[in-house]
Amino acid sequence: MDTVNNMDIKEFKALIYETVKTAMSDILEDAEALGSQDFIESINKARQDYENGNFTSLEEIDV
Repeated sequence: MDTVNNMDIKEFKALIYETVKTAMSDILEDAEALGSQDFIESINKARQDYENGNFTSLEEIDV
């Protein structure tokens, strides 16, 4: 298992950079999605379907 105390400064900076970059990308993607009326409507429909039992459980999926 990697630990922080075994990293040099360059490795630690790279780790922080990638973590922040990923988080910012996720935030921007979420903001864009939430700005889409179609996306909001699809979430609401999915919630209604779930509440009404209109879904397939993982156990029912034959993989």
